[in-house]
Amino acid sequence: MALVRLGAFLLFATLVAASQNSGPKSSKSPVAEPKLPVIDFDACGSPNPSTNSGKPMPYKLQADDRLYSSWQDSRTFVRGLASGTEVTQVGAVNIIREPDRGVITGKVDESLRPLVRGDEVLGYGLRSDGLISFWGKGISFTEDYQNISFKGSCGFADKTQCHINITKWGVQEWWLQLKTSDGVTGWILGLKQSGDKESYGPNSGYACRD
Repeated sequence: MALVRLGAFLLFATLVAASQNSGPKSSKSPVAEPKLPVIDFDACGSPNPSTNSGKPMPYKLQADDRLYSSWQDSRTFVRGLASGTEVTQVGAVNIIREPDRGVITGKVDESLRPLVRGDEVLGYGLRSDGLISFWGKGISFTEDYQNISFKGSCGFADKTQCHINITKWGVQEWWLQLKTSDGVTGWILGLKQSGDKESYGPNSGYACRD
């Protein structure tokens, strides 16, 4: 979650996976720096096997919202959604137009070499499993959002538990795909961010639920 900024992560704090404190670990390497825009359908809010066995669950909207035909720029307005409307969340997408920038501040796993403490890394959004995607020096890896500080602000009393410090916010959008009880499928905006300027959709806080 572009990383979703601190406010959004705090919204998700009780809703996604618990913290992993062993430091960032790589899943594959080497890889080229991602081409922009990065489109990731494994975004926060997508069905994930670790939550509800990956099955979409119905819920009621907490506020009025606007349903669109697509997350793409060519989208059209479909209908208004009233607070209390029952929907099923069936997908989500991160659109990263410019990645966040951060610095490694904590322990570096051997799998991340040649990365070392102090290196700059690029962030590409919050995934459905509560991990954030990063890239640096040809290494693609993930880190739990709870182990990330934001412009020096770490959520732990023990600051060594924050392994990456985000120094500059990128440009991103986060959209959620819903299906209404009468069978209409569309998208609502979760987050739009451009550097320090951000706006949240009215129902974004319920997107990453257990």
